[in-house]
Amino acid sequence: MNTPTSLQIGHLHFDSPLIQGPLAGYTCSAMRRLPWRYGGLAYTVTEMLSAHQLAHDQDRSPRYTHVASDEGPVCFQLSGSNPDLLAKASEKAEKAGASLIDLNAGCPQPKIRKKGHGSALLTDSKQLAALLSAIKQHSSCPVTLKIRVDRDTADDYNHIVLDAAHQANLDALIVHGRHWKERYDSNACHDSIAWFVEQADVPVIGNGDLDSPESIDRFFKHTKAAGAMIARASLGQPWLFAAYHARQHNKHFTVSDKERWQCFLDHVEALAKLEESEIPALNQARGFLKYYYPNLNDSERNLFFKQNSLSALKTFNAAKQKPPKE
Repeated sequence: MNTPTSLQIGHLHFDSPLIQGPLAGYTCSAMRRLPWRYGGLAYTVTEMLSAHQLAHDQDRSPRYTHVASDEGPVCFQLSGSNPDLLAKASEKAEKAGASLIDLNAGCPQPKIRKKGHGSALLTDSKQLAALLSAIKQHSSCPVTLKIRVDRDTADDYNHIVLDAAHQANLDALIVHGRHWKERYDSNACHDSIAWFVEQADVPVIGNGDLDSPESIDRFFKHTKAAGAMIARASLGQPWLFAAYHARQHNKHFTVSDKERWQCFLDHVEALAKLEESEIPALNQARGFLKYYYPNLNDSERNLFFKQNSLSALKTFNAAKQKPPKE
């Protein structure tokens, strides 16, 4: 089988099988818009959104539902366990610009599971099907489900998910190849994703440990999945999707130090506009600097941290003080 070159989810057709996945605290429009400069992806996904807050217009910040004018299709990922709230939230999401809607049934965080949300939904196929059906009945968007695998435990989550997907006429299934109890220092199980590809009657998109064009290529050849979702690896390298497609056409893809620095600056500036303040944007930038420049030493990192405004950052670059290097 050749690697896929397109992706069909419900009535939507995409010219790429690659998706920018959700990252809590990061995948607002300031980050999501960057991959579209380079192309090579089908759509992006928001940060996980509370169905309760969305349904009741209680968003903590406009950043969570803002869609930039230079973005491509966006999937709104919802978290919840109440069908009525998910129905209302899906309506709000579509009005806000969602092209697809995803239900999160994979988040492993205790505060999310304690509410009966995220990966806690993997224990009851009837409840899961009811939640998915509520979203589908109140939105014209294709509906996806993001899960974590049971990975040979006695939980039997995998069959529960397949049953729910069938009952709800799901449009696509997104499978993260780790159990909810596993941390990111354990390898994602692509064999489990391949199992879903064989068993499911909907397109299966795989997620986990996809951090380079080579790893994405190996993933497709091993799993035969319809698509691949790249999350953490795309933070700091929004050109990863384009680099994969360049590899598929035997082309070389490079990004200059100047372009990397400009992407970083644009990310911070867009955050400042979303937050309506430079301070929270700069504080967040201190957290994701390491993704753009993973090999900084302490002195280089400290030099960056001394820049306390956007204008200082821009001057820092314009004055030809070398931007941090890998």
